[in-house]
Amino acid sequence: MTETKNWRLLASHHGTIKHISLRELFTENNDRVNDFNIEAKGILFDYSKHRINDKNLSLLLGLARERGLEERIRVMFSGEKTNETEQWAVLHTALHAPRDANIRTDGESVSCRTGPIFWGEPGTYGQHSFYQLLQQGTHLVPADFIGFKEVLHTLPHHQDYLIVNMIAQGEALAFGKTADEVRSDGVPESLIPLKVFEGNRPSSTFFLDKLTPETLGKLIAIYEHSVFVQGVIWGVISFDRMAVNEYNQVRGYNDIFAIGDIAFMQTPDFPAGHPMVAQVAIQQGRNLGRNILSLVKKGELISKFRYRDKGSMAIIGKKDAVADIKSIFLNGKTGWLIWSVIHLISLTGFKNKIAVAVNWAVKYFTYEKANQLIIRKYVPGKDQN
Repeated sequence: MTETKNWRLLASHHGTIKHISLRELFTENNDRVNDFNIEAKGILFDYSKHRINDKNLSLLLGLARERGLEERIRVMFSGEKTNETEQWAVLHTALHAPRDANIRTDGESVSCRTGPIFWGEPGTYGQHSFYQLLQQGTHLVPADFIGFKEVLHTLPHHQDYLIVNMIAQGEALAFGKTADEVRSDGVPESLIPLKVFEGNRPSSTFFLDKLTPETLGKLIAIYEHSVFVQGVIWGVISFDRMAVNEYNQVRGYNDIFAIGDIAFMQTPDFPAGHPMVAQVAIQQGRNLGRNILSLVKKGELISKFRYRDKGSMAIIGKKDAVADIKSIFLNGKTGWLIWSVIHLISLTGFKNKIAVAVNWAVKYFTYEKANQLIIRKYVPGKDQN
């Protein structure tokens, strides 16, 4: 990748733009928000708060074309097999497809930092836990804000406050606050250094009409596709798992092992690989532990992995879950109780079991009442401002 024409042009262009701040970019172009956004399928994506201009946008698109992205997209959307280890089609495109859509299916080291980590919090929770890190930390962390026009609750004005706060957070990351601006707010001189932050931190904003299963699928597909695009550009196969033998050794290596979701093991009982669930990783981990001890002591692997399917469980909501254990299928309250008991038993340590049980009990009796701690009781006809 680093030898391509557009990469070299981008590296050269970086030298001219790296000293330009977001404040300057917005000052130069008052219509920047309209120039750097995309709207499609009920989603407005605003990427104006990145240090980007027409030139490096063009160079980035050129790099994508040079790395063969358009062809890889065609292959993925056509349903051809893009997962080379397992010989599967990659169908995250189905996440945003209509209900009746017809979905068709059929080692050089990387010199760049890959695999960005996504994490976040709803509403203002993140503001009180890690926003200061984003604004004043020494490591640059791009942020995404996701907002919805319509709400799923009946709290008056609540969504307006949250949307205003979301927009303000993006502006704070982009523009920061100078000492003079802090001083003009009446902050004591001794506290001014604590209130100053440089800004110039990139962020993107998604606006959607309403949180629904369809829009959630669109968002997941967008983030999945971003991983796919980065993989194509970096030369990394984003959707493969490591092929391992029955000892969880990565094929071609004697001293590298993989377990869980990243490991692809074909057996007569599981020719398409094991299901990507926690029990597979737990059982593989225990088996691998025994093998590594034997390898250290005796110089040999002694135990091939055999998966013992203990069933599946999933919680759906309060007092509602499904449990499929061997030939027994339970749902509703019974399934929920079974799910709760088994999960408590599976926890390590008696104190952890008690702590989780108490926490569950508290949440059970205060279900959906957390908002009462921060929002006054709604009185019809009375202004809540």
